[in-house]
Amino acid sequence: MNIAVCVKQVIDTEAEKKLDPTTWRVDRSVTCILNPYDEYAVEEALRIKEAHGGEVTAVCVGPRKAEDAVRKALAMGADNAVLVTDDALAGSDVQATAYALAEALKEVQWDLVLFGVRSTDGETGCVPRRWPSDSGCLCCLPWQRSRSRARLWKCTARPSRVMSRMSAPLPRFFR
Repeated sequence: MNIAVCVKQVIDTEAEKKLDPTTWRVDRSVTCILNPYDEYAVEEALRIKEAHGGEVTAVCVGPRKAEDAVRKALAMGADNAVLVTDDALAGSDVQATAYALAEALKEVQWDLVLFGVRSTDGETGCVPRRWPSDSGCLCCLPWQRSRSRARLWKCTARPSRVMSRMSAPLPRFFR
C-alpha cells in the first residue's frame, strides 16, 4: 500500500514568533521544524507500511527552507519526498495550499493520503477540508486509531465528544 503524507514546516514551538512589519506575514527566519502533528501522521504511515508493504512519500508545499522538514520525514523512514516550492505560493491560504498539494499528489502513486490533525502555526486543520472535489477522494474526520485490510481502511474517529467508527474503500485520505 502506497501512502502519501502531507507535511508542513512550522516555526519551532519554542521560538519567539513575530510578524514581518512590511508584509504582515509571520517571520519565518527563526528555527523551523516538521509540524509535530504531521510527525504522528508519518509514524502512522510507517506502521501501515510495516504491516502491508508499499512506500511512504512525504509531500510538502513551502519555501526552500522546508527541505529540512521533508528531510526529517525521510529520516523517520519515509521512502520518498516531494517539495513544491514557488515564490508565488508564499503566504498561501488553505485553498491554494490544498490545490498545490492535490496537484503534487497527481505525480505520486498513492492508495492513502494522511495529514496531521492540524498545524501548530495556524491551528486550523482546514487544508484537508478544502481538498479539490474533483480529486476522487473523500476526506474523513480526524482519526485516532486505524487499521487496514486489503483495500479497506477502518478507523476510529472522535470529531467531537462522540466516538465513531468508519470504514472506507481506498483510495482515501485522512487527517
